Amino acid sequence: AVAGSCRHRRRGSSRGDFADYCRRRYGRAGGEVLLELKSVAGGALLDAARVNTTLTILLHGEPFGVVDFYAESLTRQLVNEPANNISNLVKFPVFRSEGTVGDIVIEWEIANVSRSSDISPLFGTLVLSDGQSQGIISVSILPDSLPELDETYTLVLTNASGGAKIGSSSQADFTIRASDIPHGVFGILSPRIAVTSDS
Repeated sequence: AVAGSCRHRRRGSSRGDFADYCRRRYGRAGGEVLLELKSVAGGALLDAARVNTTLTILLHGEPFGVVDFYAESLTRQLVNEPANNISNLVKFPVFRSEGTVGDIVIEWEIANVSRSSDISPLFGTLVLSDGQSQGIISVSILPDSLPELDETYTLVLTNASGGAKIGSSSQADFTIRASDIPHGVFGILSPRIAVTSDS
């Protein structure tokens, strides 16, 4: 029997914590671990010149994750413009699949909109911490008094840093319903109309 250890254990971690850390981080993300033989049993001897080796674990899959919208976000959401000064929130759940190694930053924007009195913000970031697999992007729908028809917008995941990638489900639509009587109010201008009959 041979006993050994990894000399590069993180400070403050137990052996069990470190074993889990190695499996989760190096098992998919790749990296190097220095292994050291400590003792042998059964009468064998250790070769003092050959007790250390560097184990290189190659990158496998997508350890930092692939980011997509959840299926529920892909169904176009219908929202009402708020009738008072309190904004409505539209929420878009996202998830990180395959791997959750490291902190990542996801960038997003409302496509093809540079200015709007209906939506805030028009772009932003979402941070997922090491080990975190899901998060929510929230957009506020703002009240105004302008008559408007249905307006449809597209929220797009544009980039991910920290080693992650953007997946194929990276766009989600939402529609703000018509508000403030966009087609107008019709009625008769005068309560009494006088005409002359033509004989």
